[in-house]
Formats: sequence, structure tokens, C-alpha cells
Amino acid sequence: MFTNLKSLICNSKLTLYLFLLPAIMMVMVFAIYPLLYNFSLSVHEVTSSTLLSEDRPFVGLNNYKEVILEPDFIEILRNTLVFSIFSVLFQFLFGLAFALFFHQEFPLHKPLRGLLLIGWVIPPAVIGTIWRWLFNCDIGVINYFLNMIGIGSVGWLVTQTFAMSSVLVANIWFAIPFNMILMTSGLVSIPNSIHDAAAIDGTTFFQKLWHIIIPMIKPNIYATIILDIIYTFRSFPLIWNMTKGGPVNATTVLPVWSYIQSFNFFNFGAGTAIAVIILLLLLIISIIYIKFFVGKEEGVL
Repeated sequence: MFTNLKSLICNSKLTLYLFLLPAIMMVMVFAIYPLLYNFSLSVHEVTSSTLLSEDRPFVGLNNYKEVILEPDFIEILRNTLVFSIFSVLFQFLFGLAFALFFHQEFPLHKPLRGLLLIGWVIPPAVIGTIWRWLFNCDIGVINYFLNMIGIGSVGWLVTQTFAMSSVLVANIWFAIPFNMILMTSGLVSIPNSIHDAAAIDGTTFFQKLWHIIIPMIKPNIYATIILDIIYTFRSFPLIWNMTKGGPVNATTVLPVWSYIQSFNFFNFGAGTAIAVIILLLLLIISIIYIKFFVGKEEGVL
């Protein structure tokens, strides 16, 4: 009996499945089931009175139609794209710049690089609260210095002109350490002999950056950009704590709108439909990104 059991366990395929089973169960419980349940809510009429009930009228794609035909949909989608594009662009550029700077040998460069991570480990909700105070019209530190140099106070978070820019600054600042660490992991993998050869050949900094460093850390760049897109596209705590989507939808992005529909208006069907739209947009962006960038570079597509 024990011999048969031992031979069964030693079977390579069975052993593989046994090791994978806990991970598969975790994915099923914490990823697949919530996605399926969310999609189920999005095709039913779900309100505060029917949320915990099984009696939910099936409405098909009506929730999606309601969301897309909403007068604010185009503006909110544009806000989401603007917020995501500029966030990803600048947090990547600043992250790469900081990674290159702290990759140089100078006193305390490693401890200082570690200190920059403090901003990233703070929860986004707390970051949003801190930046809301910094941008405060009356007692904010930023307006205090602007008044000192004679420019005067600016309504950073209460005017449509500056609200999105203020939220962008906060989100970019928050994500720079994450980008810096991912870029640093690529920089340290470049052999010193390559740097020495470039120095002997008399290459300038920008020549070495463009022709040596960037090509050699492309896998890190690809991973950083796609993760930035995913994290930025589902940003909620930072924006909610800074502006709650205002003023007049100036900073309302799709995740914030989903929350407003679900918990302000108790229209859970529309709220979950917006969440599914976010998922579909991320899926489309990921497929396009992999097909036209990662796939071509690695020769797999």
C-alpha cells in the first residue's frame, strides 16, 4: 500500500499538480470568483435593497448601455486617459533619472536611495491626504511659498484648471520610487566591463544611455511600463482623498466614478459595469502592448 502511494506521489505530473493546487485555489478564490461575481452584478439590476438578495432582475447589457450613454462618460474617459498617459510617462522618466543618479558611486548613495522608498510604502490614501494639505488654498505650504515670492494663492484643488495637474503631481511623486527600483534592478545587471569599454571609446552620457543602457534594460522597461499602466488605471484612494473627483468631474476617472455610482447612488449594477469596462480597457492595452512591443522584441509574436 505504502509502496503504491510512494510511487503515485513520485509521479512527476501528479507532484507538479499537487504543488500547483494551493496557488490554483488561491487564484480561484481571490481572483476568478470575484471577477465572475462582479460580471454577474453588472448584468443585473442591483440596488441597496437587492444587493444581498437573490431576486435581482436580469437586465443584460443595459447597465453598460446606461454607462456609455451617460453625458459624463466621454469626459470621464478622457480624464482617465490623460491621467494615465501623463502619470506613466513622467513617473517612468523620473524613475529612470533617479535610478541613473543613484547608480553612481558617491557617499551614502545606497542609504539615500533606500530613503526614497519611504514615499512608496506609505498607503495611497495617506499620500492623498498629505498632498491635499500641501495644495490647500488657505493653509497649504505651496501657496505659502507662492505668497512669499509675490505670486499669490492658487486654487489648486478647487478649480478645474489646476485640479487634474495637482492630482497628477501627487500620483507621479508617489510612483517614482517604484519605477526607480525596477530600473535599478536592470542597471545593476549591466556588467562593469561594458561601462569601461564605453568610457574607453569616448562615448558621451547620452550616447551610452541610448545605445547601451536602454537596449540592455528593455525587459525592465517593458515590465515597469505595463505595471505603471495597470496601477495608474485603477487609481482610486489618492484621487478620492484629494478631490473626491471634483471639482465638477475635473478629476473623476473611471475607478472614482465606479465608486460614486456604487456607494453614493447605490447603483451597483452601473458601478460594476464601469469596473468591467476598466478591466476590458486594461486587457486591450496589455494585448496591444505585448503584441507591438514585447512580442516583437522577443520574437514571440
